[in-house]
Amino acid sequence: MKNTIIFAIFFFNSIVMWAHTPQISSIALVQNKDNKWNLVISASLSAFQYEAMNIHPGQKIDSITADAFQTMIVRHLRGQISIVANNQQAWLERGKVILGHQTDVNFDVAGMPHNLRSLQLQQLGFGSLRDHYCVLKVITKDISSNNFILQKSNDFSTSLHLRDGQFVETLARSKSPNWLLGGATMAVLLVFSYFIYQKYRVLRLANPV
Repeated sequence: MKNTIIFAIFFFNSIVMWAHTPQISSIALVQNKDNKWNLVISASLSAFQYEAMNIHPGQKIDSITADAFQTMIVRHLRGQISIVANNQQAWLERGKVILGHQTDVNFDVAGMPHNLRSLQLQQLGFGSLRDHYCVLKVITKDISSNNFILQKSNDFSTSLHLRDGQFVETLARSKSPNWLLGGATMAVLLVFSYFIYQKYRVLRLANPV
């Protein structure tokens, strides 16, 4: 019983910590039951605010309207995310923002194949933030991938291909990710990996938002 309580406290604190830190975000590429695709970016509201302040230093971000801020987020992410699937360029459409301590941005993704075999993805949407790490997950109708870490050392990008029914990185890392050096950050990422799987797997059965 004591161990269960300790785990519950750790799990709750980890999720709360992630929801408020600008250092961690997630990006999930999800195939729906009708073979359409969504891209969901999740991060703390502060991460979006700090990124906006860094790219618009002369603008008072906290004084603009919620609608203007959402438009700014959608425009910024659309210009900073690149997706190449099966060697064909895909593109983002119909961005929708759900503001909160944890802020989610949902895009429809056009130009995606029904059967994904290879993927090159870059997410520079939080590139101006110091020590930022992004957890990538790919969920198709048949596969839920491992998590891949996008960070400054890999230019917030990865190249994946399908091998033996799983997505693996095409290029081996030249060095271990820096996040392994931070015990607290590592703990949050481990818990968060489980959290995003539970959150995004249901989108495989849902229609696009």
